[in-house]
Amino acid sequence: PAPDLPPPHTHTHIHPTLGPQFATARPRTGQLGRASRPMRLQNLFVVDPKGSADNDGLLAQNIPDIMQSFREVRLRFESAESHDKKERDSIFNFILSKVLDCRIQSLGLRREVGLCLAALLSEGQVAPLKRVFEKIKRVLSSTKRDIDNRLLALECLSQLLLALKRQFAALFYYPIVQIVAKQVRDSNDEVKEVALEVLTNLVDTCGTSGHTQDIAKILKTTSTDRSARVRFCAGASIGVVVHQLQDIKELNLFTQPCQKALADSHSEVRTCFASALGSLFAVAATTHQQQKGGEALSSLDRGLSCLQAFFTKDQQPQARAMFAHSVAILLRRTQSLVRQSPVEKIGAKLIGFLRYNAKGQASNAIRTDADARQSSECVIYMLYHGLFPICDERMLETLGDALLQEVQHQVRILERVSLKKRSKKEEAYNESVLIACLKGITLLVLKLGPCAEGAGFIKGLVDSVFFLCTAPKHWARVHAAHCLRQVVRMAPGQASTWVRFLENFLSVSVASLDGRDRLDAAAYAQMHGQVVALAAAVSVLPSTPCGGVPMSLLGRAFDRAEALLRRVALVRGPPSSSSSSPSSPPPGERPDAAMWASVLEKAWVLVGGLAALDADWLAPRVGRFGALFDLWLHADGGGVLRIVRRGGR
Repeated sequence: PAPDLPPPHTHTHIHPTLGPQFATARPRTGQLGRASRPMRLQNLFVVDPKGSADNDGLLAQNIPDIMQSFREVRLRFESAESHDKKERDSIFNFILSKVLDCRIQSLGLRREVGLCLAALLSEGQVAPLKRVFEKIKRVLSSTKRDIDNRLLALECLSQLLLALKRQFAALFYYPIVQIVAKQVRDSNDEVKEVALEVLTNLVDTCGTSGHTQDIAKILKTTSTDRSARVRFCAGASIGVVVHQLQDIKELNLFTQPCQKALADSHSEVRTCFASALGSLFAVAATTHQQQKGGEALSSLDRGLSCLQAFFTKDQQPQARAMFAHSVAILLRRTQSLVRQSPVEKIGAKLIGFLRYNAKGQASNAIRTDADARQSSECVIYMLYHGLFPICDERMLETLGDALLQEVQHQVRILERVSLKKRSKKEEAYNESVLIACLKGITLLVLKLGPCAEGAGFIKGLVDSVFFLCTAPKHWARVHAAHCLRQVVRMAPGQASTWVRFLENFLSVSVASLDGRDRLDAAAYAQMHGQVVALAAAVSVLPSTPCGGVPMSLLGRAFDRAEALLRRVALVRGPPSSSSSSPSSPPPGERPDAAMWASVLEKAWVLVGGLAALDADWLAPRVGRFGALFDLWLHADGGGVLRIVRRGGR
C-alpha cells in the first residue's frame, strides 16, 4: 500500500475530539491483546461528570465503537476463551462503578451492556449477583436518576433474567416484582415498556411463584394505560403469564382485563389481548381435563360457552371479531381435546354463536339485529382458522354432515314459509346461520380437495343448493351459487349432470316469459337464481381438468343467455333520471326495470364464463357475441341500463 495509508489488516480510527488529522491505525476486531481489552474499553468509555445532553453523558462520540468493545468482551467470556479472574473482575467493577451510573440514550448500547454483564456473571456466584442487583435497585429507587440511566438498569435486569434464568430470578423474585410495580407508575412510556419486559422474562423463567395477585394488579393497571405500546406489552405479558398458571381461580384474575381490551382503539392491542384470552381459556380447559377428567368435550365446552356469552352480549363489531379470534386460538391450543371430542358437536357449538337467549324471546332465539352478517363472518373465521386446520379427512367429512344438517333445516323453514305453513311458535328463518353454513361447507370442500367428490354430504348439499338457487332470499341464492361453483371445481365428474339440470330449469323459465315481459317477485327470484347458478357452474369449467360437459349443452346455455340479453329494451330508461326518488322508478321507466337489470347483469356473467371456453366452441359463435356487444353498447337510454352496460363491458 501507499506510505500514507494504514496497512491492509487495520482500519482507520478517527479520534472523536481531535478530528481526522489525528487518525491512528487500530487493529481489527479480535486482534487486541488480552491485557489491552479492559484498558481500551475504559479509555473509550469516559464519563462526562456534567452529563451534558449533547454527548449522551459520554465524552466519546463513537457509540458503534463502544458497542463493538462490549461485544468483544461478551463473546470472549461466553466462549470461555479466557478464565483470567483478574481481568473479569476489572471489567465487572468498571461496569458497576462507571457504566451503570452513565446516561446512555442508545438502545443498542444499553442492550450490549446488559449482555456483557450477563456474560461476566455466567459462573453464577451469589456474591457478584447480589452486588449487581443492589446496584440496579439503587439506581431505580433514586429519584435523581435520569430516565436513560433507569432504562439502562432495567435493560441490564432484563438481560440478566434471560441469560441466568432461575439462577438469578430465584434469588430476587419478589424484589423484582416490587421494582416493576414501581416503574410501571412512571410517566415515561419507554420505562413502562422495559419494566413489563422485565416482568415477562421473570414469569417466563420462574412462573408466578405465589405472587399472581401482585402480577395481576400490575397488568390490570397497564392494560388501560394511555399509551398503546404499553397496553400491547401488557397483553403480551398476560399471554406469557397464563401459560404458567394451573389454578382456575388465578386464571380468572386476567379474564376481565382481556375482555375490556378487546374494544381498544388500536387493532394490534385488540389482537394481542384476544390471543391472550384464547390462551387463557385453552389453559383452563387443559387444566380442568387434567384435574377433573371425564369427557374432553365438557372441558372444551366451558371455554366455548364463556366466549359465546361474551360474543352474544357485546354490541361492538370489532369486539365480536376479537372474540372470534380468541375462539380460534382456543381451538388451536387444545388440539388434543378437539381430536378426542365429537367434531360435529363442536361445529354445532360454533354455529350456536349466531343464536342467543334474549329477554322476552324463546330459548335459542335467532339473532335479528343489523350485525348478523358480521357475526356470520366471525363464525366462518372460527371454523376456518380454528377448527379446519386440526381436523383430518374423516373429521372434515363428519363436520360437513353437521353443517349440511343445519342447511337442510333452514331449507325446510324456507319451504314452509313459501307454502305459508309455518306457525308462529316454530323457529324463524335465520339467514346468518344459513350463509355461515354455506360458506363453511364451501371452505370445507376446498380443504378436502379432490377427495370431496367421494364425500357423503355432496349429494345432499347439491340438492339443497338447487332449491336455494330459486329461494326468495337474495343472499341465499348468491351464496348457494358460490357453493355450487366450488363443488363443481372439486368434483368435475358431476359437472355435466348439474349443468344440464340448470339449463333445463332456465329453459322452462325463459319459455314461460313468451308473450309477457312483466316480472313479479316469484318469477324474478326463480330466474335470477337459475342464471346465477348456471353462470357459477360454467365459470369454473375452463379450470377443471376434465369437465366432460358436451359442447351442445353449453351451446344451449348460450342460447338462453342470448335470448335474455336480446331484451335490452326492458331496461332502457329515459336519458336523465337523476331527479327521480330512489323509492320509486323514474318517469318513463318500467316498474320491474331494476329486477330485469339484475337478471340481465347475471346473464352477462354467464356469457363471460362461456367466452372463456376453448376456441373450438367459441369460433362458430363469434358473430353472435359481436352482435350482442353491438346491441348493448349502442343502445340509447339511461337509468339502470348504464349499470348493466358497464357490467357487459
